Amino acid sequence: MDVLASPERYYGGCEWVRFATGVGDQPRCGIPVGDIEAVLAAHGLRLDSHLGPDDLAARYLRREDGTLVARPYGFGAIAHAFIAGNQPLGG
Repeated sequence: MDVLASPERYYGGCEWVRFATGVGDQPRCGIPVGDIEAVLAAHGLRLDSHLGPDDLAARYLRREDGTLVARPYGFGAIAHAFIAGNQPLGG
């Protein structure tokens, strides 16, 4: 299930769809939860890390005192990948 099919299932989903369509964007697709590795592999990439909403908040949206700056959308994620067969820069 993704945000385009059921935006009400995700924090901020309905608001995001309404905003995107209101500014002329036509969201058409996303990567379903659990499919990221297969999608990347189909393009010659290998997943290094995948940060969902909770991980994003913990890693990027905390103040020095540990409080949350803002809650991220419940459907967003960041995937870090590299070309299959290569090692990540830190590895």
